[in-house]
Amino acid sequence: MAFGVLLYDRFETDPPGDEYASQSRALIKRVLSMPGAVSFMGYRSVSGSPNTISITEFKTLEDVQRAAASDELKAVFKAMEASGTKPTLLIMERSPLTPEPIKAPNA
Repeated sequence: MAFGVLLYDRFETDPPGDEYASQSRALIKRVLSMPGAVSFMGYRSVSGSPNTISITEFKTLEDVQRAAASDELKAVFKAMEASGTKPTLLIMERSPLTPEPIKAPNA
């Protein structure tokens, strides 16, 4: 598995309005339609910047690299930038030291 990690600040009211929510769902759908995409999860910071991190899981490192270079993802970024958001993409893979999550002893 490999991951596309997107960092950005969301410049929308809290809670997000209907227009923002609708646009977000449409963009997520576009991302998940990319070859090799497996899942998407979004996280919001309780303070600080970036205030939003989203992680898209891909089957392979090659899949996420192809997605990162694709016109489709460039179009997603352009749509985000039109609302004042400046996304940063990190391509990540699991560390060989922790290929699986390490659980707390009492979990």
